[in-house]
Amino acid sequence: MIAHNGKTDRPTPTRWHTTRMAMLLILAMLTPASAADFQAGLEAFERGDFATVVREWRPLAEQGHATAQYLLGGMYKLGVGLPQNNAEAAKWFRKAAEQGITEAQNYLGLMYANGEGVPKNNVQAYAWLNITAAQGEKNAKEVKAKIAEVMTYEELAHARELSREYWEAYVLPFRR
Repeated sequence: MIAHNGKTDRPTPTRWHTTRMAMLLILAMLTPASAADFQAGLEAFERGDFATVVREWRPLAEQGHATAQYLLGGMYKLGVGLPQNNAEAAKWFRKAAEQGITEAQNYLGLMYANGEGVPKNNVQAYAWLNITAAQGEKNAKEVKAKIAEVMTYEELAHARELSREYWEAYVLPFRR
């Protein structure tokens, strides 16, 4: 397990992550595709009507709406409105991560670091966290450095190559 906050041996969301999630919610309101459905889900979220949130956002997530995928993953990860389920969280975070959502990439890396919902895998953890660190995620920089300390030279080389592949596939195409 990776310690980074002095209170637990697992990386956890920080207040900064919560703030970024709120910012994503606001930004998502500006997306034209399915904006009405997303907005209805957002309003339901603000009211605490999570059944409506899931009813509005799950179809969007299934249709490929990256922000809905990320937020659905967060609901599963935190057990907000849905039963806490790390495997489902990882599934939705991966879908959003592969569409360039930095926060989803970060959470997926943390889940690989801890073996939450996915098999513990330092190579995958490092690769995902390395691309989020390159996008300015400070927590990712700290966690990937701790992971690197326990990796072999071969594992680290593989993780860096995988990170380059992820950067080209899951970051560059989504840069504006």
